[in-house]
Amino acid sequence: MTVKKILAIMITFVILAATFTLLSFSASTEESLNPRWEENQGVWDQKEGATGYEIILYWCTWQPVLRETVTDSSFDFTQYLHPGYNYSFAVRWIKGEEAGDFESVEKGEIPGEPVNITLYYEPESNYVYWEPVEGAEYYDLWICDGEEVSISTAFGLDAEITEYNASEVVYNNGNGSYTALISAYKDGRGNEFARGKAEPAQLSITQDDFPSLIPSELTLEVEPGETGTSGNVLVKLGGKYIHSGNSYLKFEITGEDADKFFVDAFGPYNYAELYAAYNRAVSSVQGTPPGEYHAVLNLFYDPSASGKHWKEAGSCALTLIVKSEESGMQTIESVKCTFQVPESGAKIEKAVSAEPDKYSVASIWLDASAPDQPLSEDAIFEAGKDYILRVSYQANPGFEFAADAVYYANDMTAEDFFIRSDNASVLTGALWRFKLDAPATDEPQPTDEPQATDEPLTTDAPAVTDVPVNSGTDAPDNDTVATAAPESGNNVKEAGGNKLGLGILIGIIIMLGVLGIGAALFFILKKKRGK
Repeated sequence: MTVKKILAIMITFVILAATFTLLSFSASTEESLNPRWEENQGVWDQKEGATGYEIILYWCTWQPVLRETVTDSSFDFTQYLHPGYNYSFAVRWIKGEEAGDFESVEKGEIPGEPVNITLYYEPESNYVYWEPVEGAEYYDLWICDGEEVSISTAFGLDAEITEYNASEVVYNNGNGSYTALISAYKDGRGNEFARGKAEPAQLSITQDDFPSLIPSELTLEVEPGETGTSGNVLVKLGGKYIHSGNSYLKFEITGEDADKFFVDAFGPYNYAELYAAYNRAVSSVQGTPPGEYHAVLNLFYDPSASGKHWKEAGSCALTLIVKSEESGMQTIESVKCTFQVPESGAKIEKAVSAEPDKYSVASIWLDASAPDQPLSEDAIFEAGKDYILRVSYQANPGFEFAADAVYYANDMTAEDFFIRSDNASVLTGALWRFKLDAPATDEPQPTDEPQATDEPLTTDAPAVTDVPVNSGTDAPDNDTVATAAPESGNNVKEAGGNKLGLGILIGIIIMLGVLGIGAALFFILKKKRGK
């Protein structure tokens, strides 16, 4: 191929490409709908064969306000346009399942000022209020600092809501001057048509927002013979944003004698139970020696529920008075109960107080291998097992156990204690352990029930033997013995049946053999005759 031919082909390709581009550009220009604004109407050219047109109205040139499909070549947007904002609209043709590209045109800002919303604060409650706007579907709100820098937002507030609690904002950022901005929207997300701004106001969290302890003092008294006592403090749940007392509240006991008191955990409570008072129990530690003790109960509150912003919400002085022994109190030096010593096969029996006028006892038996589950009252002791007897001693009014009292079950002293204070007490629990010895041999133990064996039980009928006794005569021969024994007769009958079957089988085999030989001879003779 010559150079001239190559150049000719390249020139032809360039001419064709340019022609195709011009034709495409011309076709594209011809398909434009030429969208434009005429006052508040969007207008565009018709497309031949189009069945409809899809239009979108944008607020601030980017946020969709309205999306519709129409058949005319114009649309009146007046009811969606609000003073002080700019808009644009886009349109495309639709033809069956085909559709053109969107073409848009900007209108610019609508003359006039936006509808104003009046906002105001109640600084003591940290609430922002505003006048409702007719036609509003929702509000967006911004809480700003004194320099109008946004520090908190609340978008999509329901149109029926015309207030906002800014307490958490104030708590997180401190007391000070705040302002609020708000916008009202309708007819689609982003279509703002009203806005407002509150004058700056001083906001702060007040003590009324905190929960509090109603009593300022609580005195607990422990009478002689008692181990401890408890009393109640009243907690008032105040504030506007406590949601769960379990997360927002806690107690602490401080002071030199703090270890002599304890208090119930708080909560949980929910938002609906605010402004109510609840009893909280404060108790003394059992076994505290006689004397007077002092501490302070502190209530803390964290509105953020993060555990990082605890504020003291109140305190209460605690006093504990443990009274000395009365002169008529009798001390018990030796304590005893009686019980049945375990024996294999015996049922469980409870222990009994040796001096019921001074103290009572309660007992349970435990299997040492499973000490968490008491044995039932109908349980039976088993040989080879370990058992525990658990006895609790309760002193009667006017009596108490000495700190060094000795505890007995029958004549055995306690091996261990599960409740025993270091000083005089009215309640002590002791343990005794027993092991039931296993039987000396493996022979079965006699019982009232007959033991099951594989041998038939004996009856009054004489036992059958292979050689019946013939009193006064010589012993019979073997044939007579076989006939006389019922079991031997059965064996003979069974053997005879087996022999008969074997004979029949042999006969059938012989007959088949004869028939086979005869058939062979027949074919041999026939063959010879044929020759």
